[in-house]
Amino acid sequence: MSSRVSHPRFYRLTISTTWYDADTERARELEIHFKAALAGDVHAVRQSLTAWGLSTFRRELRRRGLSVPSRKIKARYEREETAPTADPDVTIETLEMEMVGKEWTGYRYPPRKVRYA
Repeated sequence: MSSRVSHPRFYRLTISTTWYDADTERARELEIHFKAALAGDVHAVRQSLTAWGLSTFRRELRRRGLSVPSRKIKARYEREETAPTADPDVTIETLEMEMVGKEWTGYRYPPRKVRYA
């Protein structure tokens, strides 16, 4: 790790899971997209943001009354881009989808900003 200060980068993390809803008899999916402009070592920031994002995702699952095993939760990053400045807030966008016939239909909740801890 170098001693120089790293430039802020945009991080885009998507955490998702799918399950079968017996009540509606349909496959369902929950995706949460996290967008953040953070400074620091890329590897360290990714580890920290993933842990924080997973905690937020699990809390959302519990709020919906769902219990999903960790092996069914997927976390993926898009390529980082340079950000002009670091921002302590993370934008969170939530999508809930269900399989209708052979197509996914979904609902996008309004984005919200949360302070990154």
